[in-house]
Amino acid sequence: MTDEIEKFEEELRSFRPRDLSDAVRKRIRDELAAGEATGDQSPSANDLVGTSGQRHELGFGLAGGAQTQRAWFGRFVSTRLRRALTIAALGLALLTGIGWTTWAFLYDPPLLQDDFNDRSFDANLWMPQPEVDRRFKEPMGVSERNRYLKLVNRGFLITRREFRESISLSFDWSWSELSPMLDPLYADILTVALRTTGNASPRHPYEISDGLLVVFYVWGPFMQIRQRLDGQDTVLGSTEDAGLKLPIPADEWHKIRITDDGETISVYMYGPEIGDRFTEKPLLQVRCPQKFEGHHIAIYNREFLNETPHESLIDNVVVRAIPRKH
Repeated sequence: MTDEIEKFEEELRSFRPRDLSDAVRKRIRDELAAGEATGDQSPSANDLVGTSGQRHELGFGLAGGAQTQRAWFGRFVSTRLRRALTIAALGLALLTGIGWTTWAFLYDPPLLQDDFNDRSFDANLWMPQPEVDRRFKEPMGVSERNRYLKLVNRGFLITRREFRESISLSFDWSWSELSPMLDPLYADILTVALRTTGNASPRHPYEISDGLLVVFYVWGPFMQIRQRLDGQDTVLGSTEDAGLKLPIPADEWHKIRITDDGETISVYMYGPEIGDRFTEKPLLQVRCPQKFEGHHIAIYNREFLNETPHESLIDNVVVRAIPRKH
C-alpha cells in the first residue's frame, strides 16, 4: 500500500496543466515541499472538512456539541494517505476547471481560530477588556473554562488583529437563564460587531462605539443588523420585518455564521428550534458598503441590569477569508 501511495504522489507531483500560471505552479511546489519537510503540515484531508468535522464555509455540521472533535477522516486515515488524497483532490480541481481560488477557499488555514480548549485566554488573539466605570459589584468580563469562553455582564471578546479582507466568521453560542424573576425582557442579548475599532463607552451600558452590529435578541425573539457611526444607530434590517420568529432557548448550543464581503452582510444560523432552514440561505442579508475606520471583530453580551446578571458561552470561533464580491 505504501509503495502505491508513493507512486501516486509522484505522479500527481509531476502534474502540470498547460494553462496554470507560474505563480500557481510555484505555490503547489511550495506546499508539497512544506509537507515533505514537516511530515504533517501540508494540506490534509482534515483541512478539507475542518478540524471539527464541520464545513465552516459551505454550511454547518448538524451534529452540534460544544467541544471540538477531530473529523472521522483524520482518525482512520494515515498522514501519508491523507496527503496523497489531498494532492489528488487538487489534481481533480485543476483538471475539472474548479480553479485555484476555490481550492484555496477549501483548504487555506483560517485567519483566526480558537476553540478555547487550553484554559488560558489567548492574548495573542484577543484584546484586554475595555476599561469602564463600574457601577456594580457583580463580575464583568470573560473567563475561559471547560473548553469554552464565558461572557459575563457585558464581557467583550475583541480580536487583536483587523480584518480588511472579505471574511466569514463562525462560532457556537449558548446563553444561560440567570434572571431571578425569569422575565424574558431581562434575558441575554448577543452582539457581534464587524468593522469596529473595538472601543467601548466607559459609561453604563458600555456599548461598542462603532461598526456594523449583528444583534440577537433572545427576548424577541428576533435579530437586527445595525450601522453605528458617529454616535448614531441605523437599523439596516430585521427578522421582524419578515415576520420571522427566531426561537433561541437557553442552555442550548446554536451555530452562527456571518459573512462580510465589503458590501453585503449575510447571517446564517442553526439551532434546535430553528433547524437547518438557514444554514445555506441567509437568515438575514443587508447591503452596507459604508467604510469604517476599524476592522476588528467584537463579540459581547448584555450588561448587568436591574439586579439581573447575564452570561453567554462562546466556542469554536473561526475567521476565514472569502472571495471578495466584484
